[in-house]
Amino acid sequence: MFNLYFHPDPTGTGLVIGDLAAGLVKLGHDVTVVTTVPHYGLDSAPTEYRRRLIYEEHWQGVKILRTAVHVPRRKTILSRLLNYLSYSLLSIPAGLKGPRPDVILGVLPPITTGPSVWLVSLLRRTPLVLNIQDVYPDTIFKKRLAAKLNRALERFIFRRATRLTALSTSQRDSIIFRGAHPDRVDVIPMWTDLEGITPSSNLNPFRAEHAAGASLLALYAGNIGMLSGVNILLDAAKLLEHDPRIRILIVGRGNGLPALLARAALLNLP
Repeated sequence: MFNLYFHPDPTGTGLVIGDLAAGLVKLGHDVTVVTTVPHYGLDSAPTEYRRRLIYEEHWQGVKILRTAVHVPRRKTILSRLLNYLSYSLLSIPAGLKGPRPDVILGVLPPITTGPSVWLVSLLRRTPLVLNIQDVYPDTIFKKRLAAKLNRALERFIFRRATRLTALSTSQRDSIIFRGAHPDRVDVIPMWTDLEGITPSSNLNPFRAEHAAGASLLALYAGNIGMLSGVNILLDAAKLLEHDPRIRILIVGRGNGLPALLARAALLNLP
């Protein structure tokens, strides 16, 4: 399995791939994860991971190969690309270590792991399965050339995968539109712990503190990234600012938080 993040980084894909890896080990499979040293939300890599390029660890029966990674102090589009590139390059020698696997799973968007998982699958002559978590819209790229390059990379990777998994039927349609063969795309919805996460009464301290009397509390919870598009919620909040029945609440952290706060102040939103 290839993914930029893994346990203990508190990110969506890191947690999901952790569940998947540990679950496959319980079923009797041998699982190796090629990822980075823990660095989500940090300004530098932890001191214990600054001596080598590749580290080997074990967690819940999963073999983990962690690569060194560029961790920028200043968060920009360029520094994020360098973060992706450093992982992509080092994940290739990491992916070539050990016995030949039966299957390689890459977690996309393609800009993070696409070229490296394709190359490793080619060199090891192993089927490639792509788990599509995100499909970047063209509008997030300031330059039209960057959008075209992203689309070209997507088509290249999609067409060379043995199998692709989408999170929903609408995402499946988008993946096919972007170049994947329809017969190779399956829908596997995102899962969660239905025993640990259950509905509770809305008469709770959290709602009392943040809903401010609104009958409808619309919540975004998760990563506030530079490319996540969360800022569109501020436009919605501006349109609804005089309607006391609705309150929009954003909970999370990420590289896009300072820009989000600046835009909220510009729109004079509480």
